[in-house]
Amino acid sequence: MEYMDKQKIIWIAVAIVVLGGAWYLFSGSSGGSDETGLIATTTSSTSSQQTTAKPSTARPTGSGTTTQKPVAPTKVAGVNTLSYLYSFKQPLVCSVTVGTTVKRAGTMYVADAKMRVNFSTASMIDDGSFLYVWKKGATTGLKLSAVSSVSGSAIAVSGGFDPANPFSFSCSGWTKDVSILTPPGSVTFSNNP
Repeated sequence: MEYMDKQKIIWIAVAIVVLGGAWYLFSGSSGGSDETGLIATTTSSTSSQQTTAKPSTARPTGSGTTTQKPVAPTKVAGVNTLSYLYSFKQPLVCSVTVGTTVKRAGTMYVADAKMRVNFSTASMIDDGSFLYVWKKGATTGLKLSAVSSVSGSAIAVSGGFDPANPFSFSCSGWTKDVSILTPPGSVTFSNNP
């Protein structure tokens, strides 16, 4: 009986060592951190920094190779253009401030290289092909080509903003709702500013 008890104790000790070793390997105890946040951007009149993601920790796989875990920001803040936010390829909801002389604040939704921003008096959508802007309660709005540099300034005059110009933002993840990124059917859009 004493021999059986020693065997049980040895097997339990071996199991604890094996499980502890497996936990150590797969818990990322390689000395690095596994933060997925982003470095905030700051700008001044003499210099500006671009927002960059912290690199994720590479983890070993069973074959001895490493794989890079994708970085998905939970929060990102800074000053940059709309195309920068598109580069995350992740749905985001952002508090934004646009404009240089007259600043306006609003809420921006970004997903699949499309954007909508709601200001207090107007809304704007960029669907990749066209920029749409309409004032709150209006039945008509403006629709211009998204690729024209003239369109951005015409849209800005009508209540939107020029997406090619930098603006300040503070974003977090968002569950995409396609209806938010679709121009409203109750508004008739034309290309006459």
